[in-house]
Amino acid sequence: MIYINNIHLSYGGQVIFDGLTFTCAKGQRIGLLGRNGTGKSTLLKAIAGFVKLDEGSITIDKYTRVGYMPQEVVMQ
Repeated sequence: MIYINNIHLSYGGQVIFDGLTFTCAKGQRIGLLGRNGTGKSTLLKAIAGFVKLDEGSITIDKYTRVGYMPQEVVMQ
């Protein structure tokens, strides 16, 4: 399970999340819908551990694996 508890995140004065709380149970599927720039990818990055929150916590059960594939293409 993944527990999102009262998370808050802002960038340069723009609030991305303010008091966001939810639980994703084992086997549950969730879709994220919203306009560009509303924080969908940022939420996934926070769950994967790539973004530090201003407040709140994200707890992932011991046997839960989180994978993340960035949407940006990296040219080398």
